[in-house]
Amino acid sequence: MNPKTQQALSAVNRDFYEAVADEFSATRRDPWPGWERVLARIEELEPPSPLEVLDLGCGNGRFASFLCDRWRGDFSYLGVDSSPSLLRIAREAFDGSRQIRFAELDLLPQDPSQPLTSPSPALPSGPFDLVVLFGLLHHVPGFETRRALLAEAASRLRPRGLLVVTAWRFGASERFEKRTLDWDSFNRGRSDPIDPEELEPGDHLLGWATSALPRYCHFTDRDEMRALLDDLPVRQIHEFDSDGKSGDLNHYCVLERIAGDSISIPSSTE
Repeated sequence: MNPKTQQALSAVNRDFYEAVADEFSATRRDPWPGWERVLARIEELEPPSPLEVLDLGCGNGRFASFLCDRWRGDFSYLGVDSSPSLLRIAREAFDGSRQIRFAELDLLPQDPSQPLTSPSPALPSGPFDLVVLFGLLHHVPGFETRRALLAEAASRLRPRGLLVVTAWRFGASERFEKRTLDWDSFNRGRSDPIDPEELEPGDHLLGWATSALPRYCHFTDRDEMRALLDDLPVRQIHEFDSDGKSGDLNHYCVLERIAGDSISIPSSTE
């Protein structure tokens, strides 16, 4: 996938979330059921206190709310997101909190001349005990970019720290077929059409009930997830499906940073 297409797909999502932030946030208040299983796994490892948490793609901060309600020890939380409007909602919810902070950061470079295979170097350096990517991976265009982001996320962990990443399984659900939009229809009349030849298998446009603007979403299946995590200095300690009415809307991978191993960021093969 070329940089121009990646930039265009990222712009689709920036426009969507700025247009529907309040409405979207109102439907994203409750914690995911899978978070309880993640929390149980963290507790088994006797983590340090305070627990240092980095939430990539934090949205309205609902994982922070979950930690406030369910984590029994001390923790320090940093949530980053590219949407100013969703971050406004998050900051309003935690106004005055000293343990919970938010930062606006686009994880993908905005210079169209730059390949998106090296996410923003401004990613907080840490180290952290827990780095999570909930509902983020499907918005990252390009396999190599997704792989580079996971490598950077893992590099922010302390030895034996945990990386938790989810893949939204919308591509395995028939009910999402009705929301899928045709790329040719989307391109019609646009001055900057997206080249379908540059798209990867699993790339989709999903509609939203009350908005004319779609979201770009990528369906990561289990084979791709294994390829994304291959060669990273982490070992998988837990894997499960959870969430949604069907109980399997998200696929979770819980990974532990291997002590003593260094990380090299994957480079583009293009």
